[in-house]
Amino acid sequence: MLENELSKIYKELIEYSKSKFLKAEIKEAYFQWHENPYSNRELEYLDKDALEFKTFIDWFIFDYTLISLKKTLATIYWEENKDNLDSNLINSQRSLFKLVKKNIKSFNKLKDLITNKTIELEFNSNTITESNIISLRIIKIENQYFNIGDIVIYDTTYNKVIEKVIRENNKTKKSLKIISDSIHKNINKETIKIDNALKHEISTEKKELYITNYKKVKKLLEESTYLRLISKDRSTSIFNYFVNDEYQAGSIELTRKKIFIINLSEELREKLVHDLKDITIEVNDNESIRLSETWINKSLLILDNKTPLEAINENKYKEKIEKIVHDLELIFESKEFEEELSIDPYYVKKRLKL
Repeated sequence: MLENELSKIYKELIEYSKSKFLKAEIKEAYFQWHENPYSNRELEYLDKDALEFKTFIDWFIFDYTLISLKKTLATIYWEENKDNLDSNLINSQRSLFKLVKKNIKSFNKLKDLITNKTIELEFNSNTITESNIISLRIIKIENQYFNIGDIVIYDTTYNKVIEKVIRENNKTKKSLKIISDSIHKNINKETIKIDNALKHEISTEKKELYITNYKKVKKLLEESTYLRLISKDRSTSIFNYFVNDEYQAGSIELTRKKIFIINLSEELREKLVHDLKDITIEVNDNESIRLSETWINKSLLILDNKTPLEAINENKYKEKIEKIVHDLELIFESKEFEEELSIDPYYVKKRLKL
């Protein structure tokens, strides 16, 4: 089976997953995938380039057992077309790889980081380096390996946490499919945490505004003579600052609820804030810090009426505090693009030296 045939099948599976009868199923699956009881995120099909979408929809098609039909979507598709399809389509496995030997015009040698096996696969590796960890769904047909679906390339920022997740899951004696499923879910959660933490590390040079008219803000940024859209996913658009087609320090992050002005000069920041004054509201970062500081110094029954700041110095409370802060991260993440104020878990972690 040729690669273009597999590509066509994958596109058909994506379209199949949008069927009306699967609407409730995909919402339930997304809740299971995200594993955040506080989350109110909604799955959207519009921004298919988002890394989280790629990994989730692949899992939903091939690995998630539909509650109503007790089968995977890929199995149903194969049963309807089995006269023309190899059965390996439903026995495929998504795994994580690193390049061992790169050959842009031919087969690349890859090492499976979960099984430690080496395979050869023909694909365009122009944008991949030997430092990147990549996620592929491999199908073996007539002793040759093929990839079906998106090739997910993780930024090297995530390498350590991905390798840690793999090590922890490989210690279990579960099946390879369950281990791979667990690894990809946990990587998704950890990469979201890293992204949130990185956003908060630059808060000293960041101006944050609530949006009152998203369409007008988006139009103003897109029509700006000194800003250029460089990245867009399901939730965020990023604009960089350019002068005479040359990149300058500074960027803008636009979400549905907020706009973040990062590292722009004071003059340019003030100009942009002025241009946006009728369609945005300023955020007082001190409010979040005050709320977080109040919580840190509040006596909690679960900590035997000690404050988190007091209890962190005693080993018997450390695990409890870490679990509480983990819940704070989930709550904070679920409210990230809303106007509702919440405790900042990243500020709390710094104060408690976690």
